[in-house]
Amino acid sequence: MLNHMTDITSSTHFSLKSGDAVALAVNNLGGTSVLELYVVVKEAIAYLESRGVVVEQVYSGALITSLEMAGVSLTLLHLDDSRRRCLNQETAAPGWPRQSWLSSYSSPQPIPAPASTTYTRLSTETAACLSEGGEKAFRRALLHACRALSQCDQQLNDLDCRSGDGDCGSTIRRGAQGKDASQRVLLLH
Repeated sequence: MLNHMTDITSSTHFSLKSGDAVALAVNNLGGTSVLELYVVVKEAIAYLESRGVVVEQVYSGALITSLEMAGVSLTLLHLDDSRRRCLNQETAAPGWPRQSWLSSYSSPQPIPAPASTTYTRLSTETAACLSEGGEKAFRRALLHACRALSQCDQQLNDLDCRSGDGDCGSTIRRGAQGKDASQRVLLLH
């Protein structure tokens, strides 16, 4: 899968070279056992490291699922200081993995779990804070992203056909257009 993702002959390839620092997300699509998932995690890290890529952070779990669908998806993100800072922010998001491996899959580093599973506002000491203008800009950007995702569902489906079942765009469109999606964005504070 990583070979396909990084194949430079593909117009949709992920540019990757020796020395690049990346975060890797291995997503259980819903019907894959934890044992199988961790085999994929280990093999993906070994493959990337064999190409000289520095795998700084790894996230795995059922991040985006589809009713007992067998298999996994892999996501790579080039890391810079800003992205590292964002990925390492404390969060109360229930679906975000609570464990990350830094530098090597053999050295797990726990990420503290929230005190409860309810949505809570993080303290201003540990949370990223936005000014009132920044919050408005963030809401506008999020609404724009939802609209843009809704409008490119066919393009996303076409891309997904190359390595999946071709419904990623439709699924994302339904989420972005959900009756509560815009309300959730407007209620962010």
